[in-house]
Amino acid sequence: MSFNTASYQNGYVQIPFTKIGVCHFSMEGSINDRAVSIMVNVGAPNTVVDLDLARDMNLPMMDLALLPNATSEPGEIYQVQSARFEIANFFPKFPALLAMDLSPLMHSLSLTGTPKVDIIVGMDMLEGHDAVVDYGNKLLCLRLGR
Repeated sequence: MSFNTASYQNGYVQIPFTKIGVCHFSMEGSINDRAVSIMVNVGAPNTVVDLDLARDMNLPMMDLALLPNATSEPGEIYQVQSARFEIANFFPKFPALLAMDLSPLMHSLSLTGTPKVDIIVGMDMLEGHDAVVDYGNKLLCLRLGR
């Protein structure tokens, strides 16, 4: 039995990706029906949308620095209160969609030829869907119903 057949039979959706470096790959998706470029980073702990995009889309956000025991400065990191995030007809679940300024990271990555991305998918979403990365077939496999 092939990996593709086995993953499908075990409740996984298969999402094609483009490799853009070690531990990074990209795919297209949408947030509130607006097309976005996504980078999956297995080293990132959280899923994050670029703050400029979140503001441009008028996504409702809460400044996390305003919470008790906050460790960030005001205006550094936000939690998006409501957004519909989709990757290849799949609506992933994760504890919270965060928003922050990704421009310093994008500048560093652009020096390596990495294209600009709007959202970085992190381990919170990958772990939440028992992700399997099939580098040979360039597929991100995410378990449905998690």
